[in-house]
Amino acid sequence: AVLLLTDGEVHDEADALIAADEAKAAGVTIYALVVGERSSPALDEGGRPIVDKSGNTVLVAPSMDGVKALAARTGGAVARSVASDAD
Repeated sequence: AVLLLTDGEVHDEADALIAADEAKAAGVTIYALVVGERSSPALDEGGRPIVDKSGNTVLVAPSMDGVKALAARTGGAVARSVASDAD
């Protein structure tokens, strides 16, 4: 089994689903933990917000549907972790 920690953004759903099919064929179940619940700034390797050519901050947009489809292909499951007073 694999535990996938993700912000929930799926850049290429077709490629992700192909990878899920390959994982399933290899007997690997994918479980995913989506961290966060809303769009947030994408960060570079130094932790700085990434900006596009127009100077706008690039946002990461979570897609629970995409992550659920990925896990479901392998018989896995998805959970979401969000900030709360319990943290």
